[in-house]
Amino acid sequence: MRIGSYLPAIIPLTVSLILYNIGLDNRSIVAITIIAFVISTTLFMWKRRLAAGVFGLAIAFVLNILPFELFLEFMHMDIILFLLGMMVVVGYLEETNYFEYLISKLIPYLHGYPRRFYAVLIFLGGMFAAMVDEVTAILFMSVIVLELSSIYKVEPRKFLLPITYSVIIGGTATVMGNPVAILVAFNGGLTMFDFFVWATPITVTALLILISYTFLMLKGDLEKLHHKMKEVDVKEIVELLSREAVNTRKSTAIFLSVLIPIIIHGEIASLLNSFGIEVEPKLILVSVALIAASYIIAFEGEAGLGIFLHRVDWQTLVFLMTFFSLVGSLKYVGVINAITTYLVNLSGGNPEALFMYISAITAVLSPLLDNVLTVATISPIIRELTTLGIDTYFIWFGILFSGVFAALATPIGTSASLVMLGLLEKRRLKALTLGEWLKMGLPLAIIVTLFALYIVYLRGYVLQ
Repeated sequence: MRIGSYLPAIIPLTVSLILYNIGLDNRSIVAITIIAFVISTTLFMWKRRLAAGVFGLAIAFVLNILPFELFLEFMHMDIILFLLGMMVVVGYLEETNYFEYLISKLIPYLHGYPRRFYAVLIFLGGMFAAMVDEVTAILFMSVIVLELSSIYKVEPRKFLLPITYSVIIGGTATVMGNPVAILVAFNGGLTMFDFFVWATPITVTALLILISYTFLMLKGDLEKLHHKMKEVDVKEIVELLSREAVNTRKSTAIFLSVLIPIIIHGEIASLLNSFGIEVEPKLILVSVALIAASYIIAFEGEAGLGIFLHRVDWQTLVFLMTFFSLVGSLKYVGVINAITTYLVNLSGGNPEALFMYISAITAVLSPLLDNVLTVATISPIIRELTTLGIDTYFIWFGILFSGVFAALATPIGTSASLVMLGLLEKRRLKALTLGEWLKMGLPLAIIVTLFALYIVYLRGYVLQ
């Protein structure tokens, strides 16, 4: 048996012993140990992640580390329902071969040019994430990449990695780009204009870094792709893909009816608020996905119900619910308050020092705890600092980039990466190993995180 099989037991035990020796209270030790168990199982025994999450949740209930009412609060049901709705929509578009239709329009411009192929797909992934959100973008882009890899008969995993990274990076450009951006905007009172000024230029530069990095890391794979492209007649492929598509007008209507409201969901919420209907923008996102899903289930007959039952990645959804809730238990047992007090004492209340400390903590935790949960956990700390009269404007951008970019390092750092891995598993394709992810993701995470934090620090504290 490989050493990786023992690590899900060794790591939590080691963590608990360390925490006990430094004098942490028993409830905090148990909460952190449970999370360490789920994380280590997810990293080293991917197929057992759901069992680990459910088991950890049960232990948290029994030991009162997580009361049931807080389980409901911390599970981020808005994200779960949004994912559910979008999985139904994507499943329908797959059933009608709509992605093949889109590829037939795209492939003539990319065929024969592997570097252009990667560059265009990376920018598409980043732009798509910025316009809608990373979850929607990864659902659409993953299917497109899988179809393209099937056409060229190449290993899809190395195609998916840079595209997944592009989606994660691109989501930092706008308020609605990913859940972390939404959390930062809402908690920090940041507007879309703030993002355009402070975030978008860094995001675009990071995408350019990703393109150069991809060309360097996948040099051999690019050569193989070039040879595969020569073996394929692009006209025959375009004709075949166009022929396979079914009801493209209806599929386009459904696609746009989801895409457009997602892009303007903030404006829709503002309009409703002006009529006295108080609604959060994120609930517009959830509602759009659920309305589209309900239409498909209701009017596609047995096929619609089949999409709901078989195209939705139920394992990933339930795992995310358990994982979100378990990390939320840290707030309940008082770990958050302890961290806030420690940071204020350590920095002496200096905003620049706090920027560095909080960004560093976020960068370390995000690849391990999921960046949404990390930022959701750290946001109350920053709000508390604001009440103490400390300027936290640039700290919010610090946790945006350290939370998102550092999360590129591991497969559990973002919801997008978990969704992509779940899609690979659902299609019975070979799973990405932790080593494969770290080999490409860890250096990239370090490069773009340091770059982004340096620019924010330079513009925010040095050049002001």
